[in-house]
Amino acid sequence: VSPDFRSPGGLWSRYDPLVYCEYNMFVRQPQKFWEMATALTTDIHLTNGGTEEELFRTGVLRGARPNAAHTSIAELERLGCVTACITQNIDGLHVQGGATSVIELHGRQSSTTCMSCGMGYDTEAEVVPQWIEWHRNMRLPDSTTAGPFVPRCPSCQVGVLKPDVTLFGEALPTGAY
Repeated sequence: VSPDFRSPGGLWSRYDPLVYCEYNMFVRQPQKFWEMATALTTDIHLTNGGTEEELFRTGVLRGARPNAAHTSIAELERLGCVTACITQNIDGLHVQGGATSVIELHGRQSSTTCMSCGMGYDTEAEVVPQWIEWHRNMRLPDSTTAGPFVPRCPSCQVGVLKPDVTLFGEALPTGAY
């Protein structure tokens, strides 16, 4: 189960998209985006039966899973009834559900790119461990200087990692149109 964006109680009712998901704001204050992203990730983990202790002790995330709609699209593709799935979703569930020809108009959250050197990373392999380490440090008695969570590039050590999703004010990814 994953929350939606626009319904009452959806993501945009809690986080103003022009503050948390606008490209120029991300460049100036990336911690805003990452504040929202980590809260959303925690919500999804808890909604899918995980606990905070499990998440921050083991680093195992319980994410959303493909539902009948995702697997039905894959089946229609296998039957030759559709040639591609075009989606605005960034969760990758169409691919996990079995669809092979998926055009992700708004990118995907499973990968990140360094804003300085351009190196790409798997979000779960690079960002999640940094987040868990940050969270553990924040719980220590002397954590007042830890600051907000902003994942950094392990290659150049200075660049901010940005998820490969289309933020407001940003062009669609190459190949999405």
